[in-house]
Amino acid sequence: MTDKARLDNEALDWVIRLGDPRFADWDALTAWLALSPDHARAFDILQLAEAKAVDEVAQGLPPSRAEFVAVNDNPSRRYLPAGIAAGVAVLVGLGLWLGLRGEDARPWQEYRTAAGVHRDLRLADGTRLALNGDTVVRLDPGGRGAALVSGEALFVVRHDAARPFVVTAGGATITDLGTRFDVVSEPGRLAVSVAEGSVAVAVAVAQAEGEGGLVLTAGQGFERAGTRGRRFDLAPEGVAGWREGRLHYEDAPVSLVLADVARATGLRVELEGQGGDRRFTGTIGLDGPPEAVKERVRLLLSADGDSD
Repeated sequence: MTDKARLDNEALDWVIRLGDPRFADWDALTAWLALSPDHARAFDILQLAEAKAVDEVAQGLPPSRAEFVAVNDNPSRRYLPAGIAAGVAVLVGLGLWLGLRGEDARPWQEYRTAAGVHRDLRLADGTRLALNGDTVVRLDPGGRGAALVSGEALFVVRHDAARPFVVTAGGATITDLGTRFDVVSEPGRLAVSVAEGSVAVAVAVAQAEGEGGLVLTAGQGFERAGTRGRRFDLAPEGVAGWREGRLHYEDAPVSLVLADVARATGLRVELEGQGGDRRFTGTIGLDGPPEAVKERVRLLLSADGDSD
């Protein structure tokens, strides 16, 4: 077996183990991811393939055959890196949809919100989710997991050490350790902010920045943009401020602020040049008539320098 095939098999084993609701070996997974950027990349590719397969099966579609052809080490036959496609084929063959998340064969329930529309969900175990606008989330029928496909959601989790609540978003796996936390998932960006308790975050592609796995506690956050990841401190009371009609920023790109305003309110605010490279520090209130909110945002984001 080649070194590449061995690495792919190890990554496959971790993905399968991670699908078990009883999985608790986070230290070993983090250590494995930290061994090499190649480990993180292999793991990330398989996680993304798993998510796509589950999505297609949930929609009643057969998994995309081009991505699930078993291959050997002949480069001319590879659809995915050597060993990965074969591994994914094995996952599907073993019943990915039926097995990785337990015996429950029911499809994951999907919830969507339009821009500017918020929705609260309460699970059977008491866990609560608050969905921001323009958000898509899927809930594990077993009641202890969610996939944030896109958008933003606040999770207030009823902790159960024997069955931790797991959120997947943007190639990351976020595991509750007794927590109230907010997650943003959008193309090229993932952000996790913790208001109470702590979460374990496995972010494979962040390994290039030395953050293959980490634990965040109240008042801490993690953001990944592209392949760069960073930790940051935050005010716990400001987490999910959109719920209270306010958005707080510390040196944030104006483009990000405009996207957040649009998601939370449904309002598209246009600035001359969209702010260019300008950054913003301050709090934006979202209460009031739409035109008043738009004007407030324009004034704050168009001001020279940071705003308070």
